[in-house]
Amino acid sequence: VVYSDPGGFEYSTRTNEKEWWKDVPREKWARAAFQWSVIFLVAYNVRASRTRGSAVTKRLGLTGAAGKALIGTRWKLTLDIGRERGTWMPPEWGASGRRILCPVAVELKEGGVAEPVAVGAFLPMTLSSGKWRLEGDALKFSVGMSGMSRGDIVLPEDELHFRTAAWGSTVASKGNLLLLQTRFGFRKEWRMAGVFKAEPLLDGDDLSGDEEDLYEENMKKVVKDLGAMRVSERKTE
Repeated sequence: VVYSDPGGFEYSTRTNEKEWWKDVPREKWARAAFQWSVIFLVAYNVRASRTRGSAVTKRLGLTGAAGKALIGTRWKLTLDIGRERGTWMPPEWGASGRRILCPVAVELKEGGVAEPVAVGAFLPMTLSSGKWRLEGDALKFSVGMSGMSRGDIVLPEDELHFRTAAWGSTVASKGNLLLLQTRFGFRKEWRMAGVFKAEPLLDGDDLSGDEEDLYEENMKKVVKDLGAMRVSERKTE
């Protein structure tokens, strides 16, 4: 017995019909096998890198002490916001190659609080406190942002997430910027929104400032030595 619908699709109840998978071309099976092997390899490498990082932390005798060593440290971060290769941001996001460089300073406080303590002049958005934590040698922290729009680069009013590595009180000089976005209304996924450079702020560095700024909330945090927010154009490599 064969049933059909107006769209031209047929549904068969015959039990002697060949299994569907026998009709699938070999090329599709090969392509699917390749894709799954790539996914497996990426997952394996991520897990292996975390294991190696934890082993290094343990060998250096920093297990359990690394998080405490970071409390009270302050870091100058140069945010380089723009399209990155492999990102899941929309195709039009940052497609022009525009990059936005934003200097900020963040303090990692006790209780897992990440506090923006200074910003460069003319930062086109305000920043608020977020959270930080250390997982093995992976340092993860975030700050709240009011959002901004510059050409084809748009950041929502949300949290901006930072991912880098740390050993004791030392933080890696480079890291990734991420946004936690929703696809199809329910699926959460991480999307790269740029990179950043990190360098320590010394105890003698002055973080006070009263220069003019675009946002009144930023005036008490503006520091001349951090430089100004600037927009640069370069091709994403």
